[in-house]
Amino acid sequence: MAEPKERTKLPVAVTKPTPYTFDLGLLLANDPNPLLLQGNLEDDLSATARDGAQALLNQLLSTCPITSTTSGVLLSLPPISTPLPREKVHSQKSPPRLHALSQISLTNLNTLHSPSHHPRPKQPGSASRAKRA
Repeated sequence: MAEPKERTKLPVAVTKPTPYTFDLGLLLANDPNPLLLQGNLEDDLSATARDGAQALLNQLLSTCPITSTTSGVLLSLPPISTPLPREKVHSQKSPPRLHALSQISLTNLNTLHSPSHHPRPKQPGSASRAKRA
């Protein structure tokens, strides 16, 4: 069997020239520093991802309230502070085009089914009785 390799413990503190910005409500750590690729691409990307995850965990554990319950340990996240494009509020100035189209269609359906558009059908048998007599 192969001998297990000893893993060296990496430092918990992450130091960067420009600090990370966080949105803990979205579990987001934004690293404004340029990506430094010095040797092996996989190793450099793994180290950068590890630093980002470590910085996010450090921030969560140092700023968010932690409570213990019978279900387990809970970490309460703050509200979201970064607006996302999918959360953009639609303006209420004019109704959406689809809503206007549905109103036109409903209006057309109502006029097609109105009594003035279609004559009332005669009672069954009334015309045939008059002809027989």
